[in-house]
Amino acid sequence: MDMATHHPELAIDMVMLIAKANPEQVNEVAGAVATVEGIDVTELYNRLNELTPEQDTELAQSIIAASTEAPAELVSAVFEEAESEDIPELAASMAEAAPEQTMEIIEAATEAVLEDDNPEAVVEIAEAYLSNVSDSLEDMRYADRLADESEQNVTDMVSMIAEKAPEQAMDVATAAVEAVPESASDVVEVLHEHDAIDDLVSDLKDRPEPS
Repeated sequence: MDMATHHPELAIDMVMLIAKANPEQVNEVAGAVATVEGIDVTELYNRLNELTPEQDTELAQSIIAASTEAPAELVSAVFEEAESEDIPELAASMAEAAPEQTMEIIEAATEAVLEDDNPEAVVEIAEAYLSNVSDSLEDMRYADRLADESEQNVTDMVSMIAEKAPEQAMDVATAAVEAVPESASDVVEVLHEHDAIDDLVSDLKDRPEPS
């Protein structure tokens, strides 16, 4: 670590040598090096992911959790490398590792699956994240829940998805309210702001009567 601190330009090469010799230590070392000022964490992830692609989820978690503020390009790079079907769980685990960057992570994951023309995965991303939120809130004391930002993150997520993937907004909103009932009024307000409820009512009215 002393070498990485004093020579950050050599740190990634050092990590690559360690990873080749001891691949089981790659996540621990990557997380430690990611804390060093001046390290390009996106390059760190990309190079290590080429060497140990089977550890991509753990690697992303280690680097993002260790970075004081993982850049947007790193978050995007993680999802660009991932298979579309793996993104929901990957996004949820990354958000859990770096809760202060939850919205950036969920938004990047949403954009990635939409670019892959897989809008159904948007709901899966939301459900995976909401499952973690629900479990976390259940384990919290009441006072801690009041101070927690999960409810606001849930509302922000619904708003973002209503904008980027409006056809999935109602399913995501339903999942959000089921996971965090306290968010119900805010979620409904968000849907109104994005005309999602009005669109749903209009669609129902336009459906033919059953014969």
